[in-house]
Formats: sequence, C-alpha cells, structure tokens
Amino acid sequence: MLLFFGGLFILTAYGKETSVGGHFKLTLYDYSFGERTFTDSMGGNQKADGARSAGMTVSRFTLLIMKEIAEIFTVAVEPNFEAATGATPRLGKSIGDDYSPGGPVFTGWQRALMRVMVPYPLQTEISGGIIFPRFTMDYGAEIFFEEEYNGSRFAVSSCLGEMSATGIEIYKTFELGFLSMPAYLYIMNGSENLYHDNNETPEGMIHIEPEIGPVTLFGSFLAGRWDTENKKDVMRWSGGFSVALGPIELRSEYAGGTWEESIGDTVQSDAKPYGFYTKLIYQFSSWGKLMAHYNYVNYNFIGTHIRGDQGREVYSTITPAFQVYVFDCLSIQTQYDIADWRKFNKEKNTRDRLKFNRLFLGLRATF
Repeated sequence: MLLFFGGLFILTAYGKETSVGGHFKLTLYDYSFGERTFTDSMGGNQKADGARSAGMTVSRFTLLIMKEIAEIFTVAVEPNFEAATGATPRLGKSIGDDYSPGGPVFTGWQRALMRVMVPYPLQTEISGGIIFPRFTMDYGAEIFFEEEYNGSRFAVSSCLGEMSATGIEIYKTFELGFLSMPAYLYIMNGSENLYHDNNETPEGMIHIEPEIGPVTLFGSFLAGRWDTENKKDVMRWSGGFSVALGPIELRSEYAGGTWEESIGDTVQSDAKPYGFYTKLIYQFSSWGKLMAHYNYVNYNFIGTHIRGDQGREVYSTITPAFQVYVFDCLSIQTQYDIADWRKFNKEKNTRDRLKFNRLFLGLRATF
C-alpha cells in the first residue's frame, strides 16, 4: 500500500497536466426475496423461501489518474476498491444464506498503462500495460456503469462480457466516406492469469465499431491458447448493435466462446458459454431516464469459470431501472431484478433453481 500511494504521488507531482476522475458507488437499500427449489443429497426435492436486506455500504470506488508526461505520451493508473457484501443471490444457496458484508478492499488494477499518440499521418494510439480490452460495449466500453448500479450476469461474466488483461492495445479510426470505423487491435497474455503470461502463445483480438448515422455496429474476435501446457485453443467472439433515435436508444449484444477440453477431469469436453442482452433506454428528461433490460446466460458447465464440472447453468433476468440525475456527476439509481436461475449437475444428477426479486437503491458519482 505504501508503494501504491508513493507511485500516485510521483505520478501527480511530475510532468505536465494531471486529470483525476473515477466512480464512487454507495448502496442505500438492497432487499432480495424469493424461492429456491433443489435436490438434496438423498435425492429428495426441497423448497426454501427466504429474504434478505443488506445495509448501507460503499460498494465500489475506482480512481482514474492520468498524467501527460509529454505531448504524445501519457501514463494512466486506475486502482479499484470493492466491497464483498454477499448481497447478490447465488445459485446453490437459499436467499439469506452466505451473507457476509464487508468494507471495500483493493481488488486490483482496472488499468495501469502507458499510452503513445503517434501523430499524422498514422494518427494511432498505442497503449501497453494492464489494459481494459473493448471486447463488449456493455463492459469493455464501461457503458453499464452509467446505466445501472449492478452489472448483469452477462456483463460481469469472465467468459462472456468481461475481459481484463496485460498486453498492448492499438487504436485507430478509419474514415471511409459516410462510414466511420474505430478499430482496436490487441496482443495479450494467456487467459488463465491476468497479469502474467501463463503459456508461450499470446492471445490476439480485434474489435471494430462501424458507425452509420444513428446506427453503430460492434464486433470482436479473440484467438489464443488458454492452458499452461500451451496446447488447448480458446476462441471468443461478440457482436451487437445500437440505434439512437432522439431520446430513445436500443442496444443489444451477443457473446460466446469455446475453451478446448476445459470441463471435467476424467472425461473432458469443451466449454461453450454464450449469452446476450437487450436494453431499451428512454431519456425522458435531462434529469432522468428509464431502462428495460433483459439478459440471458447459458453455461454448459457448473461454475462461473471455464474450468468447471459437467453440467449446465442458465441465468434469465429482467431488470427495469430508473435513474435521476441530482447533478451532472451524481445520480440516484433504482433497479428491480426479476430473476430465474437454474443449475443441473450431470454427474450427481441434482437440480437447483432460484427464483427471486431484488429491489435496489443506490447513489453513483462519476467525476
């Protein structure tokens, strides 16, 4: 921690311009209630109703510091602090179980990179370090931070919407007549370890965002090897669109992937998760907006990591949300999750289903 604050002091004390920003999230009210039906260890069917109310907490604090060392050279660091509240319901647990609130702790670096602006005629940005790949727009472009307090099962899934890595990002915008197309090229470490290379093959990814009037398309494709022996392939892809017509925006994305022979021990098979979301947003005033959000996630394994057990997990969630802007940088966010989550373990022949509702109220400051 001493090194952390010492580094921030050096970064802000020297060079040219320094900009400081970030996200601050304060939970005011968090109430979940619902029913769990499951198969117990004896093969019998069980049912458990439950409810839980989480107290106020600082759920997230992210600080972004950018320092312009020279006209074409910038250093940026973004440490992240989060609270492990246990407030979100979990498959395999009844609501009210496994509730362990705690204060925010340092969870890692969102970014820690150096960026070079290559001038005309190339007009290209090259960044290197702990980067934030733009694999999906919802998570990679950090859009969901502005739209809802809690990320969806799609957005925060490490094998669908979310991606973090150490590597190199090359960014350039191509203008082709009426078409504008930002493009990103990435060379990154293997997927098992975030900050260190876990094999001899780096991952490569390309992301594009062609814009035609009110319509923006986006897509990504990644290929590499995921295991420490450098033998098993991984591919990930995503695609979607957004349409903005005045105060109304419609956005949808799909993401999937294949991790070769990553499921099971004796008998291994490929992990093939996939999912999608659709959001309809209505900015009815300068001080408020409404959102209707549906997301669906399907894992052909048990667990949220690709090296899971044989089985299947399916998450289906509807989230209406309402946001009021007190100031340009401060908003009150309310969302109501209506969830139906299911799990089936093939080897143990057990089933688990969690249906719940969750009402949430929080404050978010972006500065």
